[in-house]
Amino acid sequence: MSNKQGYKDPDYMKKWREANKDKVRKQRKNYYEANKDRTKEEAVLWAKENAERVSFSNKAKSANQTYPGHLTVDDIAEIVEKSGRVCHWCGKENLEGEDLTLEHLKPTNDKRFLAIACNRCNAGKLANSDRKHLLTEIEKKEKNRNRANEWYEKNSDRAKERQNEYYHKTKVLHPKVLKTEEELKETVSTYNKKYAEEHKDEINARRRKRNAEKRAKQKGE
Repeated sequence: MSNKQGYKDPDYMKKWREANKDKVRKQRKNYYEANKDRTKEEAVLWAKENAERVSFSNKAKSANQTYPGHLTVDDIAEIVEKSGRVCHWCGKENLEGEDLTLEHLKPTNDKRFLAIACNRCNAGKLANSDRKHLLTEIEKKEKNRNRANEWYEKNSDRAKERQNEYYHKTKVLHPKVLKTEEELKETVSTYNKKYAEEHKDEINARRRKRNAEKRAKQKGE
């Protein structure tokens, strides 16, 4: 690949470094040996100017050494931004520095089970009963989400029919507008909620009837 091609390809240097790893490593080592003091000063200055990113990097390294799965600095930044810098347990706001810690709700680096907690709560001073209650709620939501996804996979045709029925009733969203499976799931979920609200008494009556039949069957056995 020529230099002219490199100007057109934004990933030219990245590809070149990948293809010449030994050469790049040698160049960096020679530069460091010739500019030790300057390199150290630049590193210290960069760390001061990017203290939070350094902190996120340390948190990611610690989590990767302790739990399965791999986290990056950007993953930590995303979790912090999503949490709004509010402690997951006590609600303390504007967490930063040493008071901002990464909380594993489950022993995994899966982002779904990661949150931000203040140093006090993450150190285990929060009552275990409160933790168990919150974890139970999280697990319940995850279980319901998985159940809904399983139903959708088994009943995709029925879900599409419901979506079409919902469109004809409300004229909210035409099927042709749907571009992804996620959009279809979201539309079906909205329709199901609205249907449940409008037919609440009917649904409850059917549920009571099923429970009564089930109890009668159990007594007969």
